[in-house]
Amino acid sequence: MFYEKIKKIEYLCRETQQEMGKILIIGNGFDLDLGLKTKYWDFIQSKYFQDNAIGDQDRIFPFLKGFYEINKWVDLEYVLKEYAINNVGNHLHNDFTLLCDSLCDYLLDLDYSLINKESVASNLLETIIYNTLFTRVYSYNFTSLQDIAKLLSIEISELSPSIEYVHGNINDRSIILGFEDDAEVDDSKLFMIKSFSPHYCSHNIQYDLDKAEEIIFFGHSLGSTDYHYFANFFQKQSRIDLKEENSKKITIFTYNDKSRVELLTQLRAMNEKRTDLLFNLNKLQILCTGENRDKDKIDSYIEKLTKEEKEYVEQSTMHGPFIVNI
Repeated sequence: MFYEKIKKIEYLCRETQQEMGKILIIGNGFDLDLGLKTKYWDFIQSKYFQDNAIGDQDRIFPFLKGFYEINKWVDLEYVLKEYAINNVGNHLHNDFTLLCDSLCDYLLDLDYSLINKESVASNLLETIIYNTLFTRVYSYNFTSLQDIAKLLSIEISELSPSIEYVHGNINDRSIILGFEDDAEVDDSKLFMIKSFSPHYCSHNIQYDLDKAEEIIFFGHSLGSTDYHYFANFFQKQSRIDLKEENSKKITIFTYNDKSRVELLTQLRAMNEKRTDLLFNLNKLQILCTGENRDKDKIDSYIEKLTKEEKEYVEQSTMHGPFIVNI
């Protein structure tokens, strides 16, 4: 009964919030931090890909295999765009559908029991799921965050932030693979553009970014295929005339210094080479989960999120427009 009353307080606190509080945006680096083998080259080395990588080099699977064998890495969606631009692809539609199905099967067959329950991703997810100041989680991953939370013994309830899958989800086989709208491809290949997928639907992430007081990115590369989701936001937050009340708290979790520099390069491209303004006009920090120097900073930040939520609940129950008898 006491637990139920506490949850009622949290619900009322959320109902009285006037502004979008905090949001979490996760990319593949989140799953990787959990220990899941979700890199595209893990998929390409699997039986789900290799069993289809036969035939002529003008077919998708052999083309991707050849690219991987030469370069020893692959950004699948970038290479798909290059393939669509430069190849006729008589069997393209069928091959592309098979590629999506094979990737879905691969991700469904991963050994999720190996998830690292001591990872930064796990600790942060638990903190956020139980935090009433967080209103939304945007996942750019295909994996099910609900299933991951369950494996981590994290209970998602109606009071948890809502979860939106921007690129679909493996559980209902709605994954959206492809590239961005402005790719210069022939009309016959437009089905490979993400927004042409039958699973593509509206998400209000741009509005939420504008309204949010604090935004956390975890493991998202901010790369070219998702550039359009974030470019306007980072440009706005780098304007020299940005008013103080429009400043944001922005925390970006990445793996190491290499990925940190890659992120800064992406941000530099988005804000007309004024990354300094993005730092100076906002409370921006980039934390590396794989660098020892940031360990204490990460622990302190997660503790701060919990403390802020606790203080908010206490203030709301003391000074809010309602009284709950316990």
